Amino acid sequence: MAKKERKNQQLIGISKDEPITEEEHGTFHRKMFFAPNVTGNEFLTVFIASLPSGTRGPVHKHAGEEFVYTLKGELEIEIDKKKYRAGPGTFSLIPSNKEHPAKVVSAEDWVGICVVCDRCRLITECTNLKFETEAEIKETKK
Repeated sequence: MAKKERKNQQLIGISKDEPITEEEHGTFHRKMFFAPNVTGNEFLTVFIASLPSGTRGPVHKHAGEEFVYTLKGELEIEIDKKKYRAGPGTFSLIPSNKEHPAKVVSAEDWVGICVVCDRCRLITECTNLKFETEAEIKETKK
């Protein structure tokens, strides 16, 4: 079977730390570099994410796989009740449809490069996600 050829075989863009947009969702910050609805590529959204030390992300899952490369700090990712540590230089591939809450466990903030399939929409919308610091978590448990 012949491989289907894409009509658009040209390089779509090169970016050198010039994000197309920046977003804040509570303590979660991301600098978006490529996104199908903005840059015209077909599927992938590429961004640099940062989370302060002690921040815990919400339980969420994606319809497609997620790739994360840790640049700074250490992230603990939980999948199927098993915890994985991702420090600087670590590549992480999170399977599709798997809940994966994460927590920054290093004393320094976490920074990483994330790649997700934009057409595989986030099952829980980004605007509804709540990233909490340890102090906020303790406060809600009182």
